[in-house]
Amino acid sequence: MAAALVLFFVVPVRNHGSPGRLALEVVVSLAAVLVIGWLVLGELIGEWRGESRGLTGRHLGLMFEFVLLIFALTYYTLSVYSHREMAGIHTRMDALYFTTTTMATVGFGDIHPVGQLARGVCTIHVGFDVLFAAALVRLINVRVSRAVRNGPGGASLPGDEIPPPPTGLI
Repeated sequence: MAAALVLFFVVPVRNHGSPGRLALEVVVSLAAVLVIGWLVLGELIGEWRGESRGLTGRHLGLMFEFVLLIFALTYYTLSVYSHREMAGIHTRMDALYFTTTTMATVGFGDIHPVGQLARGVCTIHVGFDVLFAAALVRLINVRVSRAVRNGPGGASLPGDEIPPPPTGLI
């Protein structure tokens, strides 16, 4: 999580005129990408070995963070390169704040998309939020059902996962 946040705040979006600062941002960005890649590779190797099946709470958390930072960086980039796309985003923190309020379905209205491209990105973002909320509700439902079925203390919450969907025709 820390590596992804570092990456979000240092990935070069615009040139500040200092070659040294740009080089530092590129180096730190590459280091953060390597850390994130190492963690993702570890997850994939675990999946291939059969150590984990299905969607777990850890997977949802990682997906949430990744999507949060990708959308925040997208909104920030839109505001940097076109002042007519996003109203109210002036810093990366503004973009992270807007993305967080959108993902939490709060939307205070102080920052909002204005241009057609930004509205399209925001529409995709809201669509993801709906799917994410549905996956979270399903994960909670599976865990509660398993706990009720197995009795108090009988459910193994950290390792529980969403079972794969049934195959075949309905």
